[in-house]
Amino acid sequence: MEEGRLLDSWKEIAAYLGRDVRTCQRWERELGLPVHRLDGSPKARIYAYRDELDRWLAEKLHEGSAAETGLVKFARSRGSGGRLARTGRLAAVIALPAIVAIGVILFRADRTRREVVQNPAFDQPTLAVLAFENHTGDSGLDHWRDGIACLLGATLSQSKFIRVVPDDEVYSALRKFGLTLAPRYSSEEIRKIASRCRATHVLSGGYVREGDNIVVTAMLERPSTRETPVALRIEANGEKGVIPTIDDLARRVMTLMNFSAVQIAHDLPKEAGQVTTAVPQALNYYLEGMRHWNRPDEAVQARECFEKAVDVDPEFAMAFQALSSVHAAFRDIANSRRCLEKALALKARLPENERLIIEARALLDDQENDKAAEVLARLLTAYPANALGRQLLARVYARRGDLDKVIREYAILYRLTPTAAIASDLGLYQMRKGMYQDAERVCLSFLREVEDAAPLRELLGLNYLCRRQFDRALAETEEAYRQNAHFNGHEATGEVLLCKDDLGAADKACDLETEACWYHWHVCLVRGRFAEAVDWARRNLKESQWDLNVRTNVFGALPFVLEKAGRYGEALEAMDVAEKEAVSTQSPWLLGTLSLAETSLIIKAKIQVERGSVGDAEKTAETLRETIAKTSKPEELVWFGYLTGLIDMARKNYRAAISHLRDAIRNLYCENGAYHDPHALLFDGLARAYLESGDLNSAREEYSRITLLTSGRLSHGDVYSRAYYMLGKIDERRGDRARAVEEYHKFLDLWKDADSGLPEVADAAKALAGLEAARTNAP
Repeated sequence: MEEGRLLDSWKEIAAYLGRDVRTCQRWERELGLPVHRLDGSPKARIYAYRDELDRWLAEKLHEGSAAETGLVKFARSRGSGGRLARTGRLAAVIALPAIVAIGVILFRADRTRREVVQNPAFDQPTLAVLAFENHTGDSGLDHWRDGIACLLGATLSQSKFIRVVPDDEVYSALRKFGLTLAPRYSSEEIRKIASRCRATHVLSGGYVREGDNIVVTAMLERPSTRETPVALRIEANGEKGVIPTIDDLARRVMTLMNFSAVQIAHDLPKEAGQVTTAVPQALNYYLEGMRHWNRPDEAVQARECFEKAVDVDPEFAMAFQALSSVHAAFRDIANSRRCLEKALALKARLPENERLIIEARALLDDQENDKAAEVLARLLTAYPANALGRQLLARVYARRGDLDKVIREYAILYRLTPTAAIASDLGLYQMRKGMYQDAERVCLSFLREVEDAAPLRELLGLNYLCRRQFDRALAETEEAYRQNAHFNGHEATGEVLLCKDDLGAADKACDLETEACWYHWHVCLVRGRFAEAVDWARRNLKESQWDLNVRTNVFGALPFVLEKAGRYGEALEAMDVAEKEAVSTQSPWLLGTLSLAETSLIIKAKIQVERGSVGDAEKTAETLRETIAKTSKPEELVWFGYLTGLIDMARKNYRAAISHLRDAIRNLYCENGAYHDPHALLFDGLARAYLESGDLNSAREEYSRITLLTSGRLSHGDVYSRAYYMLGKIDERRGDRARAVEEYHKFLDLWKDADSGLPEVADAAKALAGLEAARTNAP
């Protein structure tokens, strides 16, 4: 039998690590040794996983603090006859691989740091373009405040020699200093903005009216040097003349930045009217759309503005690309692709960097990941500071399952453009890798050094939730909600309370009469209230006609909860309806990274196994594997491994089932709050395989792992609750009556209000009564 992987005392942890208990407790406090507590409190029973301890050690070996804390010496002692050698795990745990790992991991970490620090993007002059001040006294000309800045930024963004600070980063800096509505900026405010954006140069200015002409004065300055700003002046023939004159202003800006006439001529091949639009009204709609797009929960208004922009100017390629992104956010894939193709058809109007971005997006939509990578390589060779290009390249790596490269790209992005969105993505990918403390550091660094942003509070709360630090998780989600009323803080709070097993408070965390309360069905599953979960899905399906995101989510949730309830015929019918809905809207349903087609195949295969149609289930699983191969998302192959394990179990081939399920678990990402997280299902499948093969100890260990999950069990609360029932059955068979009583009590408490007729409830109650009677009658 395989040696257990769970360590459930400080004594066992210390013996495994070859250190005394006090040292291990100090490592937990100071270095984040991955020790868990059942309820998150300091006095609760502790436990740890061997694989987590090994991974923690490997990570610490390449951190700068390793030498100072003695961990390197410790690793060497594990391989050279230290105390661990006497435990019999010298070769199995680390030994020679640890010494090799020190060099290899340090080399890789150092190489990543060099790639970030030495990236040519950081050597370029960086220009922040601020809104221009309206000195005309005519509020009807206010739109040129952002209009002139947008035109200059878009024109200069063609440059291979200059990095123009993205609009969202400038907006973030203005928000940090309370300047989003400021009509003008003082010299000190400009220095703060430049420091926040790491801009070497800042371009600002204003405009006045002289007769029929509009005179624009631009000020180029280098805040870090405190040199006297240099003024540039252009004169436009009315509003229609502003756009054509921007080209001259952009070239003069580059001249002041010490670029030659030849460099400028090759660097700015497209005119401002080509890069954006020659129609002022279309530009106004586009700018208004971008303002909405940069604010939380204003995507509907952004979509309306971009649609007006392309109606006024049907050749406005940048507006079509922006509109495509908004449609994609609404999961309206058909319209997103239509707008992207419009932008592609107009690519001759665009500069090279914008054209390559659109081409890469189209290739990614077509699942042509290798071709997209080639396009993005050309883009980033010429424009290493292109933030969107790096995000798209990170998406390519994510589809390949290469999290190390995803994190590397986001680390570069975070240094280039430290926005809340970039920081959140970096932290989330680090969490998927199990780098919870690194993700925590990113969040805290951003909150301290950039701005106090609700998305980072939300991510920090999720981070603490995954680590069972429930009080800290609650504090962060409440702070996120306080800062941003659009953030569904009640739902996030409810999920924390649910993972904390405070089910009453979780139910009260959201007003079910006024909110869809997506997490409510999680509570229902934990409590065995399957009929209520189905009713919730049907009710919300009727109430979500207005919101495509909610509607498609509920369309997918309905067959999911029906399958959980054992109503297989209804589940298959609901899945057919959901698939037709997805076809009619061209909108995929996503829980985590699963599409509706993939979810359909998983549910169908599970039902086929339950009905005894093992051959059909095998064909469905193979179709799933082929579908995943086409979409280039290797992390989803864990679902194929899960289904294969179920099929092997149905055929009583337990050794193969255990092998497939263990392989799938090894390829799992760490808990990170993704919906439809498979942790609970995979652990449950492996536990059942061990149990049916007669290995009670290993089965108990896997069921125990389910009870310790946090976000990894949110979508599968029924599996979580049943795990206590199965633990009671196993302990009863092993003769551990006291522990069996404890597990049965826990299960029956969770399912005290469960649907009537559930066999587990009756069986657990009968077994518990027998055990307690035997204990009472014992001599």
